[in-house]
Amino acid sequence: MFSDPDFYKKANLFTTVNTKDVLEKFQKFIKFQEDEMNLILDVGSGCGSVTSNILIPAISPHNFKLIGIDINSTSVDFANTHVKDARASFRVLDITEKDKNNFKKIFSEDELNPGFDVVYSFSVLNWAGDIEQVLNNLYSLLKPGGQILLWFMGYSDLTGIWRSVKENQKWNTYLKMEPDCQFIFHDSSDVIMDCSKIVSSAGFQDIIVDCNRMPVVTDWNYNWRNPMEMIAPWRDKIPEHLQKEYFDDIYNGFKERENDPDNLQFDRIVIIATKPHLS
Repeated sequence: MFSDPDFYKKANLFTTVNTKDVLEKFQKFIKFQEDEMNLILDVGSGCGSVTSNILIPAISPHNFKLIGIDINSTSVDFANTHVKDARASFRVLDITEKDKNNFKKIFSEDELNPGFDVVYSFSVLNWAGDIEQVLNNLYSLLKPGGQILLWFMGYSDLTGIWRSVKENQKWNTYLKMEPDCQFIFHDSSDVIMDCSKIVSSAGFQDIIVDCNRMPVVTDWNYNWRNPMEMIAPWRDKIPEHLQKEYFDDIYNGFKERENDPDNLQFDRIVIIATKPHLS
């Protein structure tokens, strides 16, 4: 979704702040292999900045190998060039892939068997259209006893901003046939229960689901113009010569809520779960 990795690197304060907070609160539930090599997967690693600056320092054992995957080949190339930690590498893969045989094209036999010790994903799965497929794939990639630690957005006031812009006559010409952009669990009346059921149905156990309504903005002095452009939906439907004006309208809708921060919130959903050991 984010085609310019250098732009993303400069505009990802939202992901950085929340990932750091999630790891500080929930990393304690992850059980690393202290005397063995840990194989770690970062799903949706993007340009690699959050991986290198936030995730890698939070991993307690030094004996690990980390593989980041992302659907965007440009971001993967950027990460492989700019992340200097020799323990990390980055590859192209769509985690919603339905044919698990294609995993053999991306991972070595030693990586697939027995599998990954830990899978992380930060602020990514809200964009995945088929979370059941994602969870099934994560389950397949884990070794028995392996764990997932994920966070993503559920409900978000940002979707209201996007809807208002879409309904503006200026943009409705291009967007009237597009479905509203909202994230999974946006309308759930019991996120923890609904999320737990989906995770359990994928085969996981020892499931922890945390859902908290959080402010989107942690620092109004930060220039949020670029982040709002970065996550703007339907950009490919807008003629290129009008895209700046389109992004401006989204940002203006965002700024209108500056004096009413309670009207600019999102649900941060965190999942920790374990693949059962072989009996």
